[in-house]
Amino acid sequence: MIGCGSAALSALKQIRKLGSEDEVKLVTMEKHAPYSPMSLPYLLSGKKKESEITLTESNFFDNMKATLITGRRVDGIHPRDKRVIYDNGESENYDTLLIATGSQPIRPRIKGLDVNSFLGFHTLDDYHEMIEQLREGSEVAVLGAGLVGMEVAAALSERGYRVTVLEKEKGVLPLSFDEPVGAFISQIYAEHDVDILLDKEVTQIRNASKKREIVCADGDVFQTDLLVCCVGVASRISILEGSG
Repeated sequence: MIGCGSAALSALKQIRKLGSEDEVKLVTMEKHAPYSPMSLPYLLSGKKKESEITLTESNFFDNMKATLITGRRVDGIHPRDKRVIYDNGESENYDTLLIATGSQPIRPRIKGLDVNSFLGFHTLDDYHEMIEQLREGSEVAVLGAGLVGMEVAAALSERGYRVTVLEKEKGVLPLSFDEPVGAFISQIYAEHDVDILLDKEVTQIRNASKKREIVCADGDVFQTDLLVCCVGVASRISILEGSG
């Protein structure tokens, strides 16, 4: 199994319920024990600890008679040979392959926002990276007023940071609510000193002397210490490229 989230764990449990004695190995690119991504905002706000968001007990994989390999990324798959290729150049054969890699945050096509400066909020490593960059008094800009962006904004506000949310649509949570409901939600955030700027299309990210500058299509420029991109997710399927 490639991946070790809820889908892979559910599959493993069902395989054992069926009485299978097949050897099962789960390979994940993350270095952590399985955890709940839905709990990351509560971790960010300080309401939960890392030990409280795990999905399995310490003896889970022993009881399931399965092997968990962490910190190993699959770079490619050769279905004809029934072989997976790892990022360290090693390969491994399989009889049956389950791909349960989940999703990854979308990196918007914005000038100046490259892979090295991009920070999403989708994994435990993203949380660690964010905490490492935050300083006392940091100002944070959140790009995207969808569910993840609004949860990140709320969590950072609860930690005492000044937060600005930029959304290119005319309302918050545009896929879930119409504008009147979005306006009501925006008011709640405003009461907690979170600025929500709507109809703001970001076109460029520039590095200033100490801060980053966010340039919008309407000419407005904002400065921030940290930019978090929460504009949506896409299936994590790059490992399938060239596999047929």
